[in-house]
Amino acid sequence: MSRSIGIAVAGGVWLAGVMAASAADLGAPAAPVAPGPLPFNWSGFYIGGNIGGAWGHNDFANVANADLFPPFLAITGVVPDRFTTLPGIATNGNGFLGGGQIGLNWQFDELIVFGIEGDVQATSLKTAGNVTAVDPTGTGASFSATYAMNMEWVATVRARVGVTWDRLMVYATGGAAFGGSQLTTLLTRVDPPASLFNLPGPTGITSSTGAETGWTAGAGVEWAFTPYLSLGVQYLHIDLGSQTLAIGTTSTLNAAATTILSVPLSVPVKTTMDQASVRLNWRWAQ
Repeated sequence: MSRSIGIAVAGGVWLAGVMAASAADLGAPAAPVAPGPLPFNWSGFYIGGNIGGAWGHNDFANVANADLFPPFLAITGVVPDRFTTLPGIATNGNGFLGGGQIGLNWQFDELIVFGIEGDVQATSLKTAGNVTAVDPTGTGASFSATYAMNMEWVATVRARVGVTWDRLMVYATGGAAFGGSQLTTLLTRVDPPASLFNLPGPTGITSSTGAETGWTAGAGVEWAFTPYLSLGVQYLHIDLGSQTLAIGTTSTLNAAATTILSVPLSVPVKTTMDQASVRLNWRWAQ
């Protein structure tokens, strides 16, 4: 009997120990789990620089009432049917560009980023072309205009909407565009060989400048390779509308055909361009 009592006591002690150990295990706090990295946040101001290339197109409209061969020649019979319109011409060219940008991003959620950006670039974009008008009566008279358009600078103010995958953002952009250009025009007139009077028509070199306003739209890709620096590429199409630039003067007669007048000439020019650039931004990290 004493042996049975000893076995019972030992079993009870063992069972109590097991229950105490289990209770201790159940009450022990779980080991803390280290938090994962936070998703990249694009919000904040940024500033940077860019460099790239530009391709431009200019449409020079007809210049009406240019009096390419003055009416006095028509009176003398040398040019019986004078013509007055200088034909239009389309020109193309390319060049480099470089400048800077500043902007603000707002990360709406983990995927969507809204922003606004302004930029300005100096360019070496130039288009040039020549147009010639020949007297249809066969007198041998001709007139030519050589246009050289330099786009000196271009600037934009745009909204941006991007989709992000952590440090990579793909975005669409669009807004207002502005540009400054200089037009140099060389006007040359060749009188008929039998002309009795070589009156001055529109001749010489003229330079004029203008500012244009239009719209732009494009897209880009940007990669943040550090919390502060991002590298990207961007394409923009820019339409600067039409402006009227001076190209010189012509000589004509007044209504009474008694006085030679000097009349200013101008040409409407429509400008479009495409640009692609590589951009580096420094941002104030959140």
